[in-house]
Amino acid sequence: MSEAGPPVRPVPLRLFLGGDAPPAEPPPPPPPDPEALFRDGFEAGVAAARAEAEAALAAAEERHRLERAAADAAAAALLDSLTDALAETALAVARAVLAGEPAVRPELVRRLVADVLAAAPAEARGRLHLHPEALPHLAGAEPPGWVLLGDPTLDRHEVRAELGSRQILASLAERLAHAAGELAGRA
Repeated sequence: MSEAGPPVRPVPLRLFLGGDAPPAEPPPPPPPDPEALFRDGFEAGVAAARAEAEAALAAAEERHRLERAAADAAAAALLDSLTDALAETALAVARAVLAGEPAVRPELVRRLVADVLAAAPAEARGRLHLHPEALPHLAGAEPPGWVLLGDPTLDRHEVRAELGSRQILASLAERLAHAAGELAGRA
């Protein structure tokens, strides 16, 4: 007869070979290379510094551009102001000179006569009216076909050409008014 014993159980091979030991842990990673850490940190620092410097430079350039634009605008406004002030001063001086001019200046009278004749048609003939004090300065130098007449209603430096029903006037006061008008139109 056979003896019956405990039932036979199969034994897993792992228990047979090593028991219930937990699996082995993987080995730790090798320690970091200090040179590689330094190199990586240095490169990151250089990149961050470069980015910061570029941002600071861009901000400084923008500030400079804005300051330059403001300075240019201020300079232009100052120049306009000075130009206007100088023009007004020149006009005031010219008016004062005209108002206080006691004598006829022959060269000015001749220039005004030339202006009147230049404005008249080339073949025109007529009468030139001048202040009586200006007449002696043109005596013997009358333009051909023109008669000189004294007119006390005219200023010393004023000439009026009469061509039938048409009249042409030239004067220093008119020149001054023209200059003042141009200056006012420029502003």
